[in-house]
Amino acid sequence: MFVAVAAGARHSLFLKSDGSLWAMGVNNYGQLGDGSHSNAFAPRRIVSAGVIAIAAGAFHSLFLKSDGTTLGHGQ
Repeated sequence: MFVAVAAGARHSLFLKSDGSLWAMGVNNYGQLGDGSHSNAFAPRRIVSAGVIAIAAGAFHSLFLKSDGTTLGHGQ
């Protein structure tokens, strides 16, 4: 079950109740966070567990993990 959604200009992030992070959309700046620049037309799992908060800007994504670390991708 998804518990949070965040949307950028052309990408979206989805946080599941198990702490996994999923993303889809345009990825020309690496904003999906999967280490590629390939677009995703269906949600891809980016992080397996431990994510507690997400945010998306026009061309970037940010997320907070339960251990206090933060990650950011894109421009």
